[in-house]
Amino acid sequence: MSQYKEAEIGDNVYFWFAANGTDGAAGDGATPLFDVRLAGAAADAAPTASGTPTLLSHASYGAGLHEILVDTDGYAAGEYAVFCTLTISTVNPGGFVGSFKLVAVGASVSSRVEVLRTAFILQDTTIVTAGRTTTQCALTAGAGDNDAYNGMYVILDNSAGSGGFTARKITDYVGASKTVVWSPAVTGTPEDGGRIIIVSGDAFNTLANISYACDEALKLENLNHWMKEEEDGDVTTNSGLGKLAATDGDWSKFVKGTDSLQAIRDRGDSAWVTATGFALASVVGALADAAAAGEVTEADTLMKYIKQLINILIGSAGVGVFPAEAPPANGVSLAEIIRAIHADVTGLNGDPMRGTNSAALASVCTEGRLGELDAANLPADVDSVKAVTEKLDSMIEVIS
Repeated sequence: MSQYKEAEIGDNVYFWFAANGTDGAAGDGATPLFDVRLAGAAADAAPTASGTPTLLSHASYGAGLHEILVDTDGYAAGEYAVFCTLTISTVNPGGFVGSFKLVAVGASVSSRVEVLRTAFILQDTTIVTAGRTTTQCALTAGAGDNDAYNGMYVILDNSAGSGGFTARKITDYVGASKTVVWSPAVTGTPEDGGRIIIVSGDAFNTLANISYACDEALKLENLNHWMKEEEDGDVTTNSGLGKLAATDGDWSKFVKGTDSLQAIRDRGDSAWVTATGFALASVVGALADAAAAGEVTEADTLMKYIKQLINILIGSAGVGVFPAEAPPANGVSLAEIIRAIHADVTGLNGDPMRGTNSAALASVCTEGRLGELDAANLPADVDSVKAVTEKLDSMIEVIS
């Protein structure tokens, strides 16, 4: 369906549609027709116009593409709808193509805008190459009388390649050479072949009032600080965009190749995502790094030491090089103490027990030695010693 259109009586209005078969495939169809209806007419009113759409036949076009031309000459002002029919896949469906509003000649929006434009603009032409300075230039087309534009305003491309426009008041005009002079000077030499417009003072004041109203509307919404533009087209220093572009708000320090969002993204794709752009990569390491062995050094990565710890706790690789035993002391590692504990408890489960002097108790407490002690009748000897002790106690009492 074509978008809503506005046209003037006598204009040609175009619409387009595409045909598709019931299987979804495009096809040219047969006997295409279109009808134009005046909105609001009686239901049984005849179409305002009927005709045959044109099938677009160039090889670049696909099948079933049609164009409708509605010649509105003789139509009444009003709103119109356009319908089409086409026989395809043995059926003849109807479709709505679009609508248009028809107005009197000169009453359309585009015509009214043109009236305003011609009322405001006295001359719309280009800048001649020769004689261009910051205060004057010659026109490709212009009035032939001297001072014809004095007191009016010129709007021109202010410098080569800047893309900006500047307005200045005309102080003199030479009809023979079509040279216009203005004051004050513009920032740069007017662009060769650039556009130049001459407007009346009233028109310029109207434009200035519109510009002022726009500025005030921006201020009302607190948007005036966000974007400002210098005469050369650059963003104003300390504006919102300026502060985003540079830490001190100076737009001139912004470099598109390195500071734009796209440049930052591209740099991120090549450096940040892969971590190749960071010194941190050499410290953290990669998943493929092998576990470190031995003490910490400056050459191994964090990943290597993480794997070394995992190997010590649960890994099948275990400790690469286990240190010799050592008693607990400052500067002694946990591994050295564990090794010492292991050495001390070895043999508790069935092996000969070691005494505090490291001698084997088994060499002393043998079965033979225990037999010798039994043969020596130690209990009788103890009883004899006890009897002697008791007699000594009795004698001591008598003496005393």
